[in-house]
Amino acid sequence: MPEEIFEVFNDHNGKIGEAPRSEVHQKGLYHRAVNVFVVDLNGYIFLQKRSQKKDTSPGCWCYGAGEHLKPGESYLEGAKRGLKEELGVSGVRLVRIRGSKLIHVEHENGLIDNEFDELYVAFSNGPFKLDQEEGRIWHRFGSMDEFQTILHLEGPKTVAHLSTKTLPLEKSIVTSDS
Repeated sequence: MPEEIFEVFNDHNGKIGEAPRSEVHQKGLYHRAVNVFVVDLNGYIFLQKRSQKKDTSPGCWCYGAGEHLKPGESYLEGAKRGLKEELGVSGVRLVRIRGSKLIHVEHENGLIDNEFDELYVAFSNGPFKLDQEEGRIWHRFGSMDEFQTILHLEGPKTVAHLSTKTLPLEKSIVTSDS
């Protein structure tokens, strides 16, 4: 399978070109990604555990779905694609809860993520069809309090920037009419 190609951006999120995934992460080039929290209609939060095969944050807890954007793809299109590819879910309500924010993470293996990242919440009770190729383990946490407790207890076992993304989530669950 050919290596993924990412659009590359300057530090103001203006497109300047394209590069292979490996080069983007080795050089810490700016690129775009989207992450989606999946919340059921009762407000329970779903997370997944990343495969040990992943080049960034292997074996860590992360969002319901996350994607690097393909060339020409919008954040919303990437969110929809991620839900379909990773969970087998489509046609669900998506709410953007945070616009583009630069996230900088230096991984233990030397790779660097400089992502302009948007965050969405999707409302769905499933059923979910997990991408078995990724070797993910799906886990259902309960309330926002339980979710925050897991983040506190397993901080080093979560993707490096997960806790910074949870801050707007509680407000979106409380204020969104699901």
